[in-house]
Amino acid sequence: VGAGSGSGSTAVDDVRSFQSLDRALSSVGEDIDVVYIGTPPGSHRPLVERALDCGKHVLLEKPLACTAEDADAIVAAADRAKERFGSVLAMNIGMRYNAALKEMRRLILDYDEFGLGTKEGNPGFVGKLHLHFRQWPREWQTQPWCASRSQGGPCREVGTHFFSALIELASAGNFSGSSPMRPLVA
Repeated sequence: VGAGSGSGSTAVDDVRSFQSLDRALSSVGEDIDVVYIGTPPGSHRPLVERALDCGKHVLLEKPLACTAEDADAIVAAADRAKERFGSVLAMNIGMRYNAALKEMRRLILDYDEFGLGTKEGNPGFVGKLHLHFRQWPREWQTQPWCASRSQGGPCREVGTHFFSALIELASAGNFSGSSPMRPLVA
């Protein structure tokens, strides 16, 4: 666990390291606003609950959890923290910022220029979506923490990106703002 000053400095000397989230929170917790959790999915629930219980905002790597029970508990903790502290839980799905996905979203939103889009109540864009990775599995996906069923395996690890992209593209233009993806608790 690392904690930085937030002063804008990029100096390594400004970052302190800790053996656990609990140690970081007890040592410099008052100076921490956001906790980033990028650990294997099976460890998410206790870390998210601990950070939210301390009133911290949380940026969580996908997937949310390995079980529905853990996912429900994380969402419940986020609801409580939002009400109590105003804390926000958000999930990082890095593929959302992929240039190809941005371009597909733009093309779908601009499709109405041909008079076939959804803005006029027409049927909308009908097409085929094909997403793939150049290499499968990628080297890191064969590591036991990712490949094992207990952490979700490749389907949960990478499938999250495909489902997220499908939702994002299928709902392009049907939500206020630039994207339907929102923090879990806003």
